Amino acid sequence: MWYRAPEKSVLPTLKELGIGFVPFSPLGKAILTGRFDQNSTFDSDDFRSQIARFSPDNLSQNLQLVDYVKLLADNKNVSPAQIALGWLLAQYDGIVPIPGTKKVER
Repeated sequence: MWYRAPEKSVLPTLKELGIGFVPFSPLGKAILTGRFDQNSTFDSDDFRSQIARFSPDNLSQNLQLVDYVKLLADNKNVSPAQIALGWLLAQYDGIVPIPGTKKVER
């Protein structure tokens, strides 16, 4: 949902060959969790501060997708992360997302 290039370049071949796929950062470096907003900033030691998609100019545009994911999540009474992972799993039954976290409560 966050990075869609594999849909055209990789997934068709994997499906044809029956090979699984472990997507990198299935929650878009946490943006698809809904934790960030227009006022979010990232410290210099946070890897997101080096990613163009998280720059102040780009973040506001990218949050439009997140707002839509949040709307879907609210309508289904689930979290934005569940919507993102569900969407990913619906793309191909050979996809195995491995979301990571630093905090056990998440």
